Amino acid sequence: MKSVEHDRTRIYPIAEPYRRQSTGQTVHSRNAWLSFFGICFYLASQAFQIPILAIGPSWAVWPVLSDVAVAILLVGLLANSRRLRILSIPIREVYSSLLLIFGATVAAFLAMNLPSLLRTVPQVEKSFQFGIFQIYRLAQFLLVFRVAAGLPLTLKRVRILSAVAFITLALAFLGIVGTYTSVLSTPLLVSHLPSDRSVAGPWVALSTGQWYEAGTIGYNHAYVAVQLVMLAGLALSLKPKRSFLFDVLCLLISCLGVFFTASRAGMAAALFLMVTYLFKRPAALLLAIAAFGLLFLAFSNHLGDLKMGIAETAERQLTLQRPLDPENLSGRADIWRNSLQFLMEEPVRWVIGAGPGIAARLGNNAHMLPLQIILEGGIVGLILFGWTMFRMMTRLRRFEHGVKPIFLTTGALLISSLTQETLYPVPSMGHFLGLFF
Repeated sequence: MKSVEHDRTRIYPIAEPYRRQSTGQTVHSRNAWLSFFGICFYLASQAFQIPILAIGPSWAVWPVLSDVAVAILLVGLLANSRRLRILSIPIREVYSSLLLIFGATVAAFLAMNLPSLLRTVPQVEKSFQFGIFQIYRLAQFLLVFRVAAGLPLTLKRVRILSAVAFITLALAFLGIVGTYTSVLSTPLLVSHLPSDRSVAGPWVALSTGQWYEAGTIGYNHAYVAVQLVMLAGLALSLKPKRSFLFDVLCLLISCLGVFFTASRAGMAAALFLMVTYLFKRPAALLLAIAAFGLLFLAFSNHLGDLKMGIAETAERQLTLQRPLDPENLSGRADIWRNSLQFLMEEPVRWVIGAGPGIAARLGNNAHMLPLQIILEGGIVGLILFGWTMFRMMTRLRRFEHGVKPIFLTTGALLISSLTQETLYPVPSMGHFLGLFF
């Protein structure tokens, strides 16, 4: 089977061709079949992120298909523990930064919660439970990164991954269209889950017909939107040979799907990716814009009587022209103000934060990634995150071939993080960070 290790930078852009320096041998690809299946399953599961069972201590950890995929990856990793692939230097540098973030998160969590737990009568706050959740999610995502980064690739496997990525993008899009048009009933999608808000949390919104623009991905349109952007970026990156029509189709599906989610931050990210990716191909860009306009008009003629209505969705998305207008921030100005007041109450929080899960005590996330990081990890955490992203972006820019779709996608996601916690393990973002890793 023909190997594509020489072109590995197209799939894992910050990787270098792998060689075991001590013996000059490589790990044979057949030893990683279970891990490869797990990665394919994890990727495919991103189109359906509704819990499959209502089991666990909280709705936030009810298992989804991605959790099953992570379990498969863990088994595969343990089965090949004696033949683990040595990571290239660029990937190893990024991985070490991620491990450092994980270690700092655990340390901050213990520092903030041990005093109350060691009391004669231990006090367990809601923030403690969500802190545990974040650590659990980070551990899962690090596992996904380690397996994916060390996975031997062949041309056949690359083609399979490319097909899975595109099919997942298409299914996610169809799910959004289905729930938006009421062809797919959201109450039916969650009929196997409890309908009590005290038990099911925000999943109850789907049982009452709310969040019909979220498709089969989640209960938060921000998550759904960036999921489509990330899937489009992956589909573009995994395509072994660039295709004019394929590129336009992926970006068009992403933009149209994000439009229906009514997420303005997601729309900005999707448009950024489309324009920057096709910037040097004006014919393709014009074709994508024209197709988007025609599809918009077609949907407008058939969706006018829906619950939200195409006109209202379009009106909401058009407020991107006035991003600083307080009326367009959907209450974020008050959330940011409250978060800053919380930090000012004890200035030391600016330095080291208040620990993972503190948003649960405040009643809301910060709705801005940098502010969310400061709330939980302080300026120290923000510097660590910034350094990790800087290393990742510089290596993507240096090693990724072609138009650099993953580099551009990461830039688009960072833009969206100005009004949401795009790259943070909060419950509303599901397994997105694992997909990004």
